Amino acid sequence: EYYYLGTQLPIDIFLTFYYGHPGFHMLVILPIQVFVVTMVFIRSLQGQLPICQYNSAGQHISPSGCYNLSPVFSWINRCIVSIFLVFLIAYLP
Repeated sequence: EYYYLGTQLPIDIFLTFYYGHPGFHMLVILPIQVFVVTMVFIRSLQGQLPICQYNSAGQHISPSGCYNLSPVFSWINRCIVSIFLVFLIAYLP
């Protein structure tokens, strides 16, 4: 039998697919959970650590001992926007 993803399956075929492939679901869910937990930990640093600030010329204007996490935060924002963009494109008719 063929399983057509994105269609409505009868309950017996759906449960056969779901319970017959537990490794597949763990393989999909685990990286998502690791990504989300990592993003939460990195974002929690923003409130606890002094973040370096730069002017438009690229000169350092913050006190010493700061952490240059602004590239990390911009990378996180780009990742989240790209994830939503992929989901939006995937579900367009």
